[in-house]
Amino acid sequence: LLVRRPPRSTLFPYPPLFRSRAGFLRMGLGLRGGVARPAFRDDIGCDIEAALDGGRLATLCEDGFLVLDDSGLRTTPAGRDRLDAVLGALLA
Repeated sequence: LLVRRPPRSTLFPYPPLFRSRAGFLRMGLGLRGGVARPAFRDDIGCDIEAALDGGRLATLCEDGFLVLDDSGLRTTPAGRDRLDAVLGALLA
């Protein structure tokens, strides 16, 4: 069975799912490197802190599920193990 993919735009190389804040975070936070600040700003249009609820973000960082620093936002090993729950809390 041959499945053909539609051509990707040269202006925006990600599929439409990743153009949303939730899709971008799901893709990035599933990786060890996480979401880089410049990539988030370029693709979403604002800083990480401006796009997410500060209280929820702080709680997830304090509980050891996320790390937010100068390079960006990433999950800890515990956060990656519970990625669906972390994203649910972060985006609620």
